[in-house]
Amino acid sequence: MKQTHFLLLLAGLFLAACQENPAPTAAPVSAPTAETASITATPTAATALTSPVPPTATAAPTATATAVPPTATPVPPKTLTVCMANLPKDVYLYGDTSLQATAVRHALYENLTTTIGFAYQPQGLASLPTLENGGFSLQPIAVTSGDIVAKANGTVGPLRRDDSVINSDGEVESFTGNTIEMVQMVVDFTFQPLVWSDGTPLTAGDSVFSYEVAADGFTLSDKTLVERTASYEAVADLTVRWTGIPGHRNNLYLNNVWMPLPRHQLGTINPLRLPETAEAALAPLSTGPFVVSSWEEGQIVLEPNPYYYRTAEGLPHLEQLIFTAVTAPTDVLALISTGQCDVVTQELLPLDTPNLAQAADQGATLQVQEGVVWEHIAFGINSYGREAKSRPDWFQDSRVRQALLQCTNRAQMAADFTNGLANLTDSYLPASHPLATGLPAAPAYDPTAANALLDAVGYVDKDGDGLRDDIETNATFSITLRTTASTLRTAVAEQFAADVAQCGIQVDVVVDPSPKFFAADRDGSIFGRNFDATLFGWAVGVDPACEHYQSQEISGPTEERFVGWLGANVTGYYNPAFDRACQAGQAEFYGTAAYNEAHTAALTIFATDWPSIPLFARPKLSLTAAGVQNVQLDGSQPSELWNVAEWDMVP
Repeated sequence: MKQTHFLLLLAGLFLAACQENPAPTAAPVSAPTAETASITATPTAATALTSPVPPTATAAPTATATAVPPTATPVPPKTLTVCMANLPKDVYLYGDTSLQATAVRHALYENLTTTIGFAYQPQGLASLPTLENGGFSLQPIAVTSGDIVAKANGTVGPLRRDDSVINSDGEVESFTGNTIEMVQMVVDFTFQPLVWSDGTPLTAGDSVFSYEVAADGFTLSDKTLVERTASYEAVADLTVRWTGIPGHRNNLYLNNVWMPLPRHQLGTINPLRLPETAEAALAPLSTGPFVVSSWEEGQIVLEPNPYYYRTAEGLPHLEQLIFTAVTAPTDVLALISTGQCDVVTQELLPLDTPNLAQAADQGATLQVQEGVVWEHIAFGINSYGREAKSRPDWFQDSRVRQALLQCTNRAQMAADFTNGLANLTDSYLPASHPLATGLPAAPAYDPTAANALLDAVGYVDKDGDGLRDDIETNATFSITLRTTASTLRTAVAEQFAADVAQCGIQVDVVVDPSPKFFAADRDGSIFGRNFDATLFGWAVGVDPACEHYQSQEISGPTEERFVGWLGANVTGYYNPAFDRACQAGQAEFYGTAAYNEAHTAALTIFATDWPSIPLFARPKLSLTAAGVQNVQLDGSQPSELWNVAEWDMVP
């Protein structure tokens, strides 16, 4: 199981549940130490424009005085204020992981890659390494006892007798003590000619230094990639080479590069101390368009990086970028109309924000893009929990699952509960994902057709009470739908119950507390498979998460041959054809034709079997004031500021 991936997904689930209706408060900036609580940079030429100029003495007029030509009115600097729920506590690369910290880091560190439209593009990298251009290769390597390898079950460790590994022919082989030939991935990453904000050119060694910091035991960072790295080295001034351990395959290998840190500035500091060092946490050297000018309670001020590598393009356009925290406003549009904010970030804009349709009337532009939380209703096809064992297997037949899909007015849900801003999805991918193009469309809302399907299965109303009954046990078709305490989800759940009542099915909505709902044990609602049906969100990204319906990922106790209580497949869905297609997609590398074909096959099977009802990817929203240009909200980028170098303001 891709354990770390699912831990990230679990974190995404908590995020989605907790941030549905955020009530942020403006918190003071917490600096690592008292000595670094406030950092103020020396005023630059840009800030000097706003400084008062003392008046000069005026000579007494004479009869022969000539007219003095008027002086030009100074043009005020282009200053833009970004309002967010809270300010980050730091911007250290391996520190604060909040959305707010990510947003500020986008202004300080050049993105190495972007994922606009759920596809990769180079930015701080000169190009994307691929098999075709030679930047990525698979190389054979002989391994023997004690070598660190990735084993066939996905674990990492020394090679021992009887361990199963994937050999260079792609076959599972048991280690008997002799040498085995395996394959290791090798990827070269070449950086753009970036320059640190102190004028020092960036080198490949800075990325190697960042890897060393990330690998250090005192650094609180995810060690999954570190553990699967055989070596990470500079092979040219601007090129690093990542080599994976034998047997490790990572189809999104484009992520196997570390954002550089300035070795010349931080290299002598113990990684344990870096989070509390001002030069790393509050005023880092920058490779991006801006540098920190001042960081005080309630406000962070950035000014242009004079050594930004795109200055020849006139970037950045802004002369000052200010981040400020605001409490959750009663009228979010007033933040723009009163001039308090020029940009309002997504966490201040839940889907139920009132009066969004009047944004233009208030001088604001509403930015809308699909987000990365995919809402769906999962069926308990093969449930595990105590409750499920006492009821019929209502959802074994795919016709029943399709009937509930057709009985659900998904379009009405999106219109009523997302301010009409969400786009319906027909799969486990957002509609804007490149691999979603050309997939079979989900059946339209049609209660008549849905009732006909249920009749054909044999679920009919035997006792005349208006509800269908089981074929064998005569049990009433009555189920529970479990979800979390979220305004959006509870509204959707209640609508689902009303919709499927038209099809003779009774649904009781149960709202579980988040600790129970997400618990990774046999008592957890979703991972414990303790549900008839459940409504929640999975995090989605560039790589289609077909593992959510893969039989090898069915959640359950390992002693019963399940994958464990963090298994990605919580529905218990099993289809060998889907398994094969999913496995093929996971074995191929991003961007190849084989990768696309395999994932398309899996998505097509999903659109036949419907192990869950796809609803929509939650929209991501932001507001901009009139005159603000080039803000390009994108669903797959974590913050609005991914292209802040190009932001501009016009009168």
